[in-house]
Amino acid sequence: MKFLRLILLVCLPLGVYSQEFQLQNISDEKDFPQIKLKLNLRDPNPKSLVDFVIKENETRVNFTLEEVKNNKSSSENNNVLVLIENLNQKDREAFYKTVLKNALSQIDLSHYKINIAVFDRVREKGTKTIFTVLPEYTNDQKKILQALEEIKPKDDIFGNNKSTDLYHALYEASQNINNSFSDNKNIILLSTAFNNKWSSHTSTESVKAYAKANDIAIYSIQYRIQGYEHHRLSDVVTSTYGSEIVSNNIKKATQTLSHIIKNIPTNYGKEYLLSYMSTHKQDGKIHTTSISVDQTEKQLTVKTKNKYVKLYYTLALTILLLLTGLIFFFIKKKNVKRKEQIDLLENKIQDESEKNVQLQHNISEQKNELNQIKDKETHKEKAAEEKRNEKALFEQMKKLGNLPEIQFFQTNELGEKMLQSYIIKKSQTLIGRKSNNDITLTEPSVSRLHALLYFKNDTYFIKNLSNTVGTKINKTQITEKELKHGNIIQLGKIELTFIQ
Repeated sequence: MKFLRLILLVCLPLGVYSQEFQLQNISDEKDFPQIKLKLNLRDPNPKSLVDFVIKENETRVNFTLEEVKNNKSSSENNNVLVLIENLNQKDREAFYKTVLKNALSQIDLSHYKINIAVFDRVREKGTKTIFTVLPEYTNDQKKILQALEEIKPKDDIFGNNKSTDLYHALYEASQNINNSFSDNKNIILLSTAFNNKWSSHTSTESVKAYAKANDIAIYSIQYRIQGYEHHRLSDVVTSTYGSEIVSNNIKKATQTLSHIIKNIPTNYGKEYLLSYMSTHKQDGKIHTTSISVDQTEKQLTVKTKNKYVKLYYTLALTILLLLTGLIFFFIKKKNVKRKEQIDLLENKIQDESEKNVQLQHNISEQKNELNQIKDKETHKEKAAEEKRNEKALFEQMKKLGNLPEIQFFQTNELGEKMLQSYIIKKSQTLIGRKSNNDITLTEPSVSRLHALLYFKNDTYFIKNLSNTVGTKINKTQITEKELKHGNIIQLGKIELTFIQ
């Protein structure tokens, strides 16, 4: 700590310096009065820690401060939006593309997410200023370089009335990368920054405030125009911990840009472990500690436990255990007698339960016998009803004249084709290869249950039952069709003639 303070004293600048920092309390209440904090300084190169002060009740407290590993791991993605001024100036266009192309070729982009945006002349207030050239942030070097080559300059005059809206472009770029990522946000500006300070819709202070509030670092590489005044961005880049260079030397600009990108992972501040012994009383109240770095002050709240609370808890627990033991003793004594009564009652219930089971069994058998009788009666009634219906239909069939006939040729066991005839005497006649059909066909191409011939409303119909072969009437595939005298019914490879 003394060594660190000595270095910082040597590096202490003249004038007032305000440091941005964050505090995180990592101590446990049981460790009180020792307090441990994580301290992150946004500036990776702090100018001073000499004015680091911890006060409790307006009294300064001694502390230890130890620098730890950088708080951003190099394995995380480092997000970069390259913002390019895009006007019809071929020398500058070539400069921007060459510098960016050369710098990217020197870097392993596996830990980066990069996009490119262009901006040109001043627009009306409220309109969009920047335009990204990639659909998303990527580390694919080929895609980035291809998009860079496809950028075409706008045919605008670079003058006082049509200069680029640099600050508004920076403001929009900050919004773009802030909406895309939660941390590790960086903008690299490639511009000329020439005579643009009169035309911007957004001020320097707006850009600084937004970038600082959202931890966005801004870097500037300006193309130098000999003999002209450049509008420097020192205030913006310094306040956001970035850097700037003005040059038209490709080698120098490439080295600077390569250095910026490679060092982005280290530009998110330094982290320290801070430890001190609190002077607050252990009274269970919330106390306030004042911590200031240089001239920036923050308040830390410290909650303490009452040191007598543990004694109170121990006494209360002892009394509770004693009462619990007495209660269990009387409960156990009472339960022994109750258990004897319960056992007697359970035995009685068991006997009654067994009797009920036997009774239920007898009732169930009687119900089964009754159901069987009912089923037989229902079956008889249904069969009688079907018989009556069938008889009525058969009477209707006879009233129409001679009963219809099905004629077909079928090969017998000797391989001879024999004409066979079947007179329709039922309201429903099943046809198929299965032996229990009314008309059994031995032809293999016929399905086991192929078709149904039925009588309804003084008319004969045939219905296809085969899902594979199908049924045809006079060579036309049918699902269900009325039969007429002389119709040829084709089932597979066999033909049947309907005669009425």
